[in-house]
Amino acid sequence: MRPPIAMVLTTILLTTSAAAAVAQEPEPIPDPGSQRVEVTEAGIALAFPDDWSTVVQMVREEAILPPQLSGADPVDRWVVLESAAPDGSGCGMVMYDEHPLSLEAHAEWIESGYGEEADVISTTVTHVGIPVGDAIRFDVVIKDTGVLVAYLFESDEARYQLGCMDAERHEDDWRSIAETVELIPLEPLELPGSDDLAPGADVDYVLDFTTVVLVVPSDTPDFPMASLMNADCAFAVRIPAEDGSAREWLACTLSDDPLQPPEQEGVPPGEMVTESGGECLWRSDYWYETDRSQVMASAYGLTVMPDGQVFGWSTYPAEPLDCPGM
Repeated sequence: MRPPIAMVLTTILLTTSAAAAVAQEPEPIPDPGSQRVEVTEAGIALAFPDDWSTVVQMVREEAILPPQLSGADPVDRWVVLESAAPDGSGCGMVMYDEHPLSLEAHAEWIESGYGEEADVISTTVTHVGIPVGDAIRFDVVIKDTGVLVAYLFESDEARYQLGCMDAERHEDDWRSIAETVELIPLEPLELPGSDDLAPGADVDYVLDFTTVVLVVPSDTPDFPMASLMNADCAFAVRIPAEDGSAREWLACTLSDDPLQPPEQEGVPPGEMVTESGGECLWRSDYWYETDRSQVMASAYGLTVMPDGQVFGWSTYPAEPLDCPGM
């Protein structure tokens, strides 16, 4: 059964929007060579080196709670953004609108989770101060992976966790990233209500399907050999415009299911892969899943993250494209 369409639109709107906002304090001048990212939906801003690739996501997940809270109401955990360095290291930010545990108890729950992982060599927890206030820091050494440094802190409106990973211990323990964090006015999106979405509205979506995505840039030698993977998609939403054109949004996760032909199967990327293109290069997943028709896009963009998350968009003209071979 499909969930209410307002729920699907809420997810996709939050996934794709990262409008700017005015901070409570005068905006600082970022250091040369840095990029400042504001996410008003999360009430947070921070800066990354300018050669990093940053994607604002605002993807909602259900947070895992301790067994003793199994009867508690579900807690939303938002994947706010991910930023990747050219060498494969990088940082991510998550947010909790609210949490049933105190900050200290939440930190203990996170620490116990690391302690249960067989590949975690050691976990150190300390209390530190960063410009936005007190934080609890985790230093986690992971076998064959590297060192994770995470900062757990909160504002009056939300709780945040900034986590950064490197194959070796970063020279400043990612403190330079944590010290750029700012709290800005949290401005939730004005999402459409159920009265705004009549049963006959043209907005539609498909759920739970599989597609194929690239996991290396398309200009990689021998592409598509060892370059593609299956992806399990949560949804594809089609949003039409008044002139008959349309845009689609896609959210998926890389899958281990074997690809055919096998020689084209790749592996999850070590760093973020972004790809875009023009006419006749991307097929509409919405229409293919609806009636198996081959409707080709006029433009598309795709982002594949090292953790397997896949986000895409595509546009379609009012008159279907006449693509060679289709």
